Amino acid sequence: EFKWVGLLNGTKPLLVATLRQTLLQLESNIVQQFMHPNWTLLRKPWVQAVQLCQAPRDFARALCVLQACVKNVVWVPAWHEQLGHVR
Repeated sequence: EFKWVGLLNGTKPLLVATLRQTLLQLESNIVQQFMHPNWTLLRKPWVQAVQLCQAPRDFARALCVLQACVKNVVWVPAWHEQLGHVR
């Protein structure tokens, strides 16, 4: 389940820190088997890029990289329905 990590209201630096921590938490909640085989090599530079994010464009790029490294099977709706995760 998705949850924000940090304050949702505050100054720009606090919101940027919340976005960074939330992205890192989101990535850590994804099981390694659902990630691209080379994610172990890509993870360190990705974490460094997330820690340097300042602008919305930076966060969008980091999120695009994360999405591209998640295996396609995770995005298939049938995957969740077969496991009983339908709401």
